[in-house]
Amino acid sequence: MKVKRIEAHHITLPLIAPYKLSKKYGTVTHAQAVITRVHTDDGLVGIGEANPMPPFTEETWGGVFAALERHLGPLLLGADPRDITALNALFDGALAGNLLAKGSLDGALAFMDGTAGLPMDFVEQPLPRSAAWALTELRARATHPISADEGVQTIQDATSLAASHAVDVFSLKISKNGGITRTWRVGQVAAAFGIRCLMNSMIECGVSQAAALHVGAALPNLWDSGQCYMSTKRLQDDISDFGSLITNAVAHVPDTPGLGVTLDEDKLKKYSDASIVIE
Repeated sequence: MKVKRIEAHHITLPLIAPYKLSKKYGTVTHAQAVITRVHTDDGLVGIGEANPMPPFTEETWGGVFAALERHLGPLLLGADPRDITALNALFDGALAGNLLAKGSLDGALAFMDGTAGLPMDFVEQPLPRSAAWALTELRARATHPISADEGVQTIQDATSLAASHAVDVFSLKISKNGGITRTWRVGQVAAAFGIRCLMNSMIECGVSQAAALHVGAALPNLWDSGQCYMSTKRLQDDISDFGSLITNAVAHVPDTPGLGVTLDEDKLKKYSDASIVIE
C-alpha cells in the first residue's frame, strides 16, 4: 500500500452563538479547520483535521497548507501509511516546531493565590509554555490541581512536566498534540506518572472529535468528568456525521472502520474556501 495523492481543504463554519473567550482574546464567531484526505493506490482514503486558532496555536491555516505542500506532503507520497512510527519520525526530522510563549510568573502567582476557596476542578495553564520551569513552585502554592494545556504539546513536554511533578492534569487535544499517535503517547506518559488526562478540544469539526473520542476511550487515566466531545454542537453545521454519535450528552464510540465518521462531500465543498492537492 502506497500513498498516491493528498488533498487539503480550509473550511470556515459559523457558530450557533458567539463564543466569548475573554476581554483579551475577544469573541469567536466562526470555526476554522483544515480537512485532509490521504489517498492510497489500493483505494483506501484516510481523513484528518487540523484546528489552527491563533494565538492559542502557533500555526495558521496558511501555515498548515505550506507545511503540507512544501515539506510533509512530498515525504508522504509513495510511502506506506501503515508505518506510522517511521513516518512521524520522518516528519519530525523534516520540520521543527516554532513555539512562542510570553507571560509573567508574578501575575500567575497572584492569580493562583486568588483562586483559593473557589469551587474549581483545576486551574488550566496558569503559566505560558516558556515558563514551565516555574510550575513546580506554582503548584506548591496552589489549592487546586494544576493542568497543563499549551504547555504539554510533545512527548518531551510531557516527560519533563511529569518528572518534575509540576502538574496534576494533562489537557489533551488531537490537533495540539500532533494527531492520534502522539496524543496517545502523551497520555501514556501521564498514566505512567499517575497524572490524569482531560480530552479537551479546540472549536473542532467531527473529524478531530472522532479521533479524540477513540483516544479517550482507550486511555485508563481520564479525569472524572468534563471530556470535551460536544464541539460540533457549537457549530451551525458540520462536514461529518459525528453528531450522530452523541445521544443525551453522551458520545458513543463507533464500531465502524477507521474513525467511524463519514465526510459530507457537498458540505465540504460548500464551506471550503481554499484547497491544495499534492500528487
